[in-house]
Amino acid sequence: MTTLAALKALALGLGGAAALMYGYLFISQEAMIFPGSRMGLQSPPDIADAYKDVEAFFLERPGGVILEGWLIDRSEGRGPGSPLLIYFGGNAEEVSGNIPDFHERFPGWSVALFNYRGFSASGGSPTEAALVKDALFIYDTLTDKHSPPKVVLMGRSLGCGVAVSLATSRKVDAMVLVSPFRSLVHLGRRYYPWVPVGLLLKHRFDSLTLVPELNMPTIVLAGASDSIIPAEESRALYEAMDGQASFVEIEGAGHNDIHWFDEYWEGVSGFLLKNN
Repeated sequence: MTTLAALKALALGLGGAAALMYGYLFISQEAMIFPGSRMGLQSPPDIADAYKDVEAFFLERPGGVILEGWLIDRSEGRGPGSPLLIYFGGNAEEVSGNIPDFHERFPGWSVALFNYRGFSASGGSPTEAALVKDALFIYDTLTDKHSPPKVVLMGRSLGCGVAVSLATSRKVDAMVLVSPFRSLVHLGRRYYPWVPVGLLLKHRFDSLTLVPELNMPTIVLAGASDSIIPAEESRALYEAMDGQASFVEIEGAGHNDIHWFDEYWEGVSGFLLKNN
């Protein structure tokens, strides 16, 4: 075999290997983006029974998909109702685990939490489009029923993309974003710089394109030691926002332990107090 023929064979081999790898990444992206749908997550049994003002309930979406959720209802005794915080969790999170902290640290706020499709007892399969439509349905259902004087959205990691998308379509008074990213295309290029991520990715969660449309108080919190969504990625999204946004970088905090830090709770609680 001549040198030229050998080079051609090598190029074909490498091209074939690359095509196989790209194909694998394309068909497995749901498992990578929404791992919580495959982790057998389960909500703690009877968690709502531990609190007299926490209600466990299910919402049925058009098409028959059932979403598992909880409401911390602080409206009792408040004539105009209580302000409402709607929480969207991370891609491997069972959200009812937040109830003890949210119940203690957000007094005066009603809080709604729902597990994504395919997570815990929620039916269906997660996609970006489905999660965004579910968020709209959750917002419309809760605001129609409870008429809260204010609505604040809180997203964590993947949930930031859901929250930002919802905020472009409904009236939202403020927003809390924990460990957000600009888009999954930007984030994917950090992990796979040799892969044409922009061509392969079906679920993009492109917050960077959406946030310039928003005009509301927003706090962005990021862990300085976050190795999954680096703080500079969250800061880049913050820098695309208007002058009502603030940025808090928490020293020593990583991606999965940011809520262990007092600065995290002080930042979120102070922001909610200011926007109550």
